[in-house]
Amino acid sequence: MHWVIQRDLYSREGLHTLLQALERFGADFTLVDISDGRMQPDVAPPNPVIALGANTVARVAKEMEWRPGCFANDRLSHDIWHEHLGTELLNDDGVVCRLADVPRNLTRFFLRPVRDSKAFTGRMFDERSFPEWINAGSFDPDIFVLYARPKEILREYRFFAVADQIVTASLYRQGGRAHFAREIDPDIWRYAESIVRRWSPGDAYVLDVALTAQGQLKVIEYNGLAAAQFYEADVMKLVAALIDYADQLPTT
Repeated sequence: MHWVIQRDLYSREGLHTLLQALERFGADFTLVDISDGRMQPDVAPPNPVIALGANTVARVAKEMEWRPGCFANDRLSHDIWHEHLGTELLNDDGVVCRLADVPRNLTRFFLRPVRDSKAFTGRMFDERSFPEWINAGSFDPDIFVLYARPKEILREYRFFAVADQIVTASLYRQGGRAHFAREIDPDIWRYAESIVRRWSPGDAYVLDVALTAQGQLKVIEYNGLAAAQFYEADVMKLVAALIDYADQLPTT
């Protein structure tokens, strides 16, 4: 199999760790650069191909019919998660509407796109910053978003799932600040496993989990694997799991 990797997707350390893992398993790979919406070099390896990158790489992977490609699917959307998880979601209380219909008089609230579109990064707003942000930006007023009341989060964790199994994880935020660690409390790991057993959006993805100030564990969101940052996750275990998954795909 072959790996196609967007060179600037990861930090220098993250890319180095990934390439070390690929070399350890003797995997072939090509580093690509993105310029003006095009991927260079223009590669066309035969399947199976795993493609790691943002929108342009995902588009090329789809056009080339790479399998498993970027593991893209249409289930990375908050409304779909809510159908399956309900109150397990951190923002279960959220309201979904068009961006143009978000009330301008909300005192403090969290806002994110409903889909994993990367149209903008979810963040907190108030009645002054939100209109300023809207007026300063160039956002599609018809994009569907979710707004919800603020939540106090103590820690945030990222779990990497492949073929309905969590293979590695990392703490990535503590007390509202970036903080990376590989050791995960067993109770939190078991909670993430219970969510994976309950519902999965695809064959490979990342699951972000929060420990709230009330001591509750909640699902923050799902994200696509292809553009997810590793933080302190065990990249060797992730690569091994992805290679094993791709090796079991049909050859035709």
